[in-house]
Amino acid sequence: MEDLVYRGLIIKQANYGDAHRMLWIFTETDGIIKAVRYGVRGKKTSNAAAFQMFSYADYTLRPSNGDVMTATAAEVIDSFYPVSEDIKKLALASYLAVCWTLGVHHCDASWNESVLFFVITYLYLKKYGHPLPVALCIVAGRFLPNTMLAVATLLVGEEIRPLASWYMDMMSAAGVVAGVIYYKWQHAYVLAALTAVAVILNTLVQPLWFELVQHLTINHH
Repeated sequence: MEDLVYRGLIIKQANYGDAHRMLWIFTETDGIIKAVRYGVRGKKTSNAAAFQMFSYADYTLRPSNGDVMTATAAEVIDSFYPVSEDIKKLALASYLAVCWTLGVHHCDASWNESVLFFVITYLYLKKYGHPLPVALCIVAGRFLPNTMLAVATLLVGEEIRPLASWYMDMMSAAGVVAGVIYYKWQHAYVLAALTAVAVILNTLVQPLWFELVQHLTINHH
């Protein structure tokens, strides 16, 4: 089978055998993917940092006949060492990852993106601080290309980029904003409120958005 590349964050790991590690990778497109990295705990292993908790990377995974893929390579984007080395921060980040990924296997891509961008934003802020620059860098890197396509769509008057796909950008932006809010006010009730808002945006608001897009598309034609 052909290897596939997924960008994601390791939210859970479990060692087994003499040198192997099971990984739960929260990906942008496919939710949580379970993968195994053979020999990662061996003395001669290379790139071990890419296969530990809260490593954010582009993972090359090889499909198998079962539900566990094999991790063959990774290009690290950020390992979040300051978070991982602080036990209290690690416990809090683990709690966030668990809370925000409940039921993610059965949710669509908009939910995956909003959750992942929330966790990534929070981890970047824990590592680097300075909410505004961090948030702006994430937004610029994620949304600048899509914004240019959106402007082209409006100027040309043709469906260069489907209006329905803008919903994904809005959910990702909502995740970034939620990450900044929780970084500033780390209370259980804030996390509960943000979770409730995320559920509403990804359930009640989503069909309304697609109905609006369908209405605008029909009127345009």
